[in-house]
Amino acid sequence: MLEYMLLKYGLMYAPASINIIAKRIGITETEKNLEVLKKELDKMILRKKAYRSGNRYAIDAEGAKSISKYLDDEIPETQPNPTNFKKVFKQQFPVR
Repeated sequence: MLEYMLLKYGLMYAPASINIIAKRIGITETEKNLEVLKKELDKMILRKKAYRSGNRYAIDAEGAKSISKYLDDEIPETQPNPTNFKKVFKQQFPVR
């Protein structure tokens, strides 16, 4: 689900910092949350869905293809969006 949110709302063609990406997907910019995002973005880089330019991230061609597959498989109303994702994110990655 985090990958979906990053591809759909967080990453764009122009590279952005991790703080901006966090704002786009609707989560708080705490140190722990940013670390979770960074780990997920690094995984996406390895899978060629995102790329890094310095300390900024952007969507790659494979990421754009995979987001269209998400949209084909699911009903848009059932997918998370930036307004309701904060609660889901807290449940998936609780504060320790």
